Amino acid sequence: RAIIAAAQKMAPLFRWKQLYAATSLNPTAVLERARQWSIDQRGLVLFGSLAASVLVLTSGDPHTQLLYRSKQANQSQHTITGTPNRVDQHEDNKTNDERDKRNGVYWFSNFFQTSFLHSLERFCDSKILTWNRVWCDQKDSFSSNDVTRFNKHVENQVAMQNWSDTYRITAKHVFVPESEAELCDMVRFAHEHNIKIRPVGSALSPNGLAFCQDGMLSMALLDRVLEVDKERMLVRVQAGAKVSDVVKALEPYGMTLQNYASIAEQQIGGFVAAGAHGTGASIPPVDNQVVEMKVMTPAMGLITVGSEQQQLLNAMQVGLGSLGIVVELTLRCAPAHELIEHTFVAQRKDIEANHEKWLKENRHLRYMWIPYTDAVVVVACNLVNPVLEKSMSEFVAKSKSKDSGEKKLSKARTFLKQIQPNLSDAFVNGLTFTQIRDRLLAHAPLDVNHIKRVNEIEADYWKQSEGYRRGFSDKILGFDCGGQQWVSEIAFNIKQQRGSFCLRQADIEYIKKLYDIIEHEKIPAASPIEQRWTSSSRSPMSPAYSTDPADIHSWVGIIMYLPTEEELGPGANVSAIRDRITTEFDRYRMLCERHLWKEYSAKEHWAKIALPENDEAIAAKRHHLAKSFGSDNIKQFVALRNLFDPRGILGNELVDTLVSNERQE
Repeated sequence: RAIIAAAQKMAPLFRWKQLYAATSLNPTAVLERARQWSIDQRGLVLFGSLAASVLVLTSGDPHTQLLYRSKQANQSQHTITGTPNRVDQHEDNKTNDERDKRNGVYWFSNFFQTSFLHSLERFCDSKILTWNRVWCDQKDSFSSNDVTRFNKHVENQVAMQNWSDTYRITAKHVFVPESEAELCDMVRFAHEHNIKIRPVGSALSPNGLAFCQDGMLSMALLDRVLEVDKERMLVRVQAGAKVSDVVKALEPYGMTLQNYASIAEQQIGGFVAAGAHGTGASIPPVDNQVVEMKVMTPAMGLITVGSEQQQLLNAMQVGLGSLGIVVELTLRCAPAHELIEHTFVAQRKDIEANHEKWLKENRHLRYMWIPYTDAVVVVACNLVNPVLEKSMSEFVAKSKSKDSGEKKLSKARTFLKQIQPNLSDAFVNGLTFTQIRDRLLAHAPLDVNHIKRVNEIEADYWKQSEGYRRGFSDKILGFDCGGQQWVSEIAFNIKQQRGSFCLRQADIEYIKKLYDIIEHEKIPAASPIEQRWTSSSRSPMSPAYSTDPADIHSWVGIIMYLPTEEELGPGANVSAIRDRITTEFDRYRMLCERHLWKEYSAKEHWAKIALPENDEAIAAKRHHLAKSFGSDNIKQFVALRNLFDPRGILGNELVDTLVSNERQE
């Protein structure tokens, strides 16, 4: 019953229920109905797996019955397609028993390891769950010449780096499909020949989440906005479309996306798969905007997953690029709307006194904590309303006589000229504050006293920058993240249950303890420590996952900036300086992990998680992931990987090391 119920959830793809009822699993009847209903090869093979699964659960000798039924399904496949089974092709020297066993393993595994594993586990012998590895671990050899079938759409020995230049690789090959059909052909080819094709978008992830030197597939040319449905407030896009391009396409329809992260250059596929988020205690992360996905999977082909398969859709949303290559997404939109942003500087005591009220009252709220100062920059954004319009008008009237542009940058410019006197006034005056800050930090990036002074200058800049601005949500919610950087971000549930906030203010207590660590350990912590909030995500691999939509999750990011050659000036050993900063940032992050993450059940952002360098640290990281994300959620993700990508052609070192089916604590 559990298997049939699971199969029915895939009814939009295959007529499971009708086929089962009409044939009673008789192979001849199955074949006849398949012809009548135009069920393709893949559908019939999967139905053969369903038949095998049912017999495993109902017979006294599951191994024998499994081999018998899978063999019948295999014969039916030959009759329809006239194509010999690939396992038989390569195993003429095997005995019939060995060949039957391998075939049975292959067909059975296609169906069995699904996202509904939890409802099936109690019925089945655990040994059955691992049988598929016997076949899938066999690797095919291939010639690099085989790839030439795609001509200009494959590039070899491609040098790549992420935005922060913290990760660099040379990929053996990068597939660049121009159409959905070509992408599907590439994935089938790669699966057949066991070629790595890790999907990559804009390569913005600080940890190089998409990188795989053994091979990648770029979605850059699959970037169209396919359909805008104003009546249903939906947009359907190819996964390679950038957030900024989608926003532009929605403008004529008076629509926009529900929320935004800090930048808009991500491709939509990566934007969703990595678990990106904006801020707003009542607004979920961006993965929850997705209502339907079309995904090309190596083992199961092209599938469309929507609300009819909500559990599977949830699991696929934050898929880390490892469950299939997302081809299209349909996202729920919102009416285009203007926001009024109010930026002001508060003291720590003000935050403690007003935090709960501010979190409730503001649609979007962001804190930028400035270490070694008492200043906290508060950025609150809300829909335009008469009260805010009046406050904004009054502020503008009072500020007309002030030369705020020059005043707010004066201290930063003066200090930069002191430490780099060779810079011309015209050059310095042409820099933004974040550009000036990057140069100031580059002068002595690990000197705590120097960092304190730079942070004090930043606090003064924001004090001089207090005020209001008005604009559409996509323009207001983005912000300048600064230059190249190391960043670590976590999320934790502050346990808001049905409107009642946690009296302990866990999110503010976290920052206070983080400040204690920074000051006690004399960490050269640059500004800002960024804190944002979202409601829960339904995706089990999201750091904001919760079964209670009323929960609120606090996101906290720490940062250290990496100076460039141009910022350091001639003669500087850029590589050595960046290496020292990296070492210090690793210490900073490890102190947070050791003293805070366990206490708060903090989950790391997948695009910012770091891969440990030794086996002991890897084991500890895997244990923390299983503990914080939930071992059942990790197991479900692994089961889906085994189902959709049993050969691991979409994986990379980071995902394969931290989330695999071997020894997951």
